Amino acid sequence: MTPFLFEPGEDMRLEDVVIDDVRIHGEGQNELIRLRPVVNQYMRKKTPGVIRNIQFKNITLEGSPGAYRIQLVGADAEHDVREVAFENVSILGQPLSAGSANLSLGEHVEGVRFGKPR
Repeated sequence: MTPFLFEPGEDMRLEDVVIDDVRIHGEGQNELIRLRPVVNQYMRKKTPGVIRNIQFKNITLEGSPGAYRIQLVGADAEHDVREVAFENVSILGQPLSAGSANLSLGEHVEGVRFGKPR
């Protein structure tokens, strides 16, 4: 299971969300975070949503080794992912940064930042 799975569809605007002060004991999961507007078989309009202004603050994952991937990818230029902040996020004792091996930033993603807010 992916602990933070945000996949809005049907033109949903998922925005202004703060996830703060979370401790997770991982059991080797493949993913930790997935932010991706989608279309699935349950949708009527068959249009993705958008993701805006999401903050992950003070998140610590400890436990068993695993990939714990963090994936951000937009569906297209109109249904994208913007302004995602990671502040004081650590995975198995390693702080998350732009150079983290488990971080995947796909197309249609803008404004990802790490560390203290500006």
